[in-house]
Amino acid sequence: MFPEDKEHGDRILHEIKRVLKLYTKLLGNPPIWKGYTVIEIPNDWGGQACMTGALLPASSIRDSGKISGLYHEIAHLWNVISGEEPPSRFLDEGLASFLQLVAEEKLLNRDLGKRIDELRQKFLDMTRKHPSLGEISVKEYGRYGLTEASYLIGPIILYIAKDLLRENCLWNALRTFIEEYSEKPAKLEDLVYMFEKTCGSKTGRLLEKLLFTNKLVKLLCEKNSIQEILRELRSSMSSTLG
Repeated sequence: MFPEDKEHGDRILHEIKRVLKLYTKLLGNPPIWKGYTVIEIPNDWGGQACMTGALLPASSIRDSGKISGLYHEIAHLWNVISGEEPPSRFLDEGLASFLQLVAEEKLLNRDLGKRIDELRQKFLDMTRKHPSLGEISVKEYGRYGLTEASYLIGPIILYIAKDLLRENCLWNALRTFIEEYSEKPAKLEDLVYMFEKTCGSKTGRLLEKLLFTNKLVKLLCEKNSIQEILRELRSSMSSTLG
């Protein structure tokens, strides 16, 4: 910490302990643990994280309202090595962004559904700037240089899975996936297989649609809310997917 920000150290340490406890409860111990160090950097420097700590801008240290940035960086402790070529960033940034929102809900009492609707709007804004997003699947984001979309679509897909499945099933599937691929590369197909193995064939087919087609993008454009999308997908799982 900068000397003038020493008073914020205890709060940051408290938040690190809280969010580590939450993520460990949901996903088990991180695959690699070597302790965690947070280093404060000037606001005009770029933040960064690795498996041993994070560089956070001074504003994120001083402003308690920006603590979710720390939640996001710590969530990367549960990332697996991507075997995608090129990576879509769903397996790292998509998952970390979802975990961040779950931490905001559990630790800061923020409305998860409202936050997902905000991401939906940001994604629609992005599709207007990059129309090709409406035609490609998540798997193709790396190929088209649109990996930033994974920060938005990742939490939406995992929120949908959380709503349509038993919540314990979602966390069991993710926990098993992280354990299985803690020492070897994983692809999106491996994630789908783990959900199918853990939660059933309907779930596997649903995730295939969401990750390997542009079905979700069409729904995001056509429907007025995430709740409308959930109703359609719930109906689809009961009929055409069955």
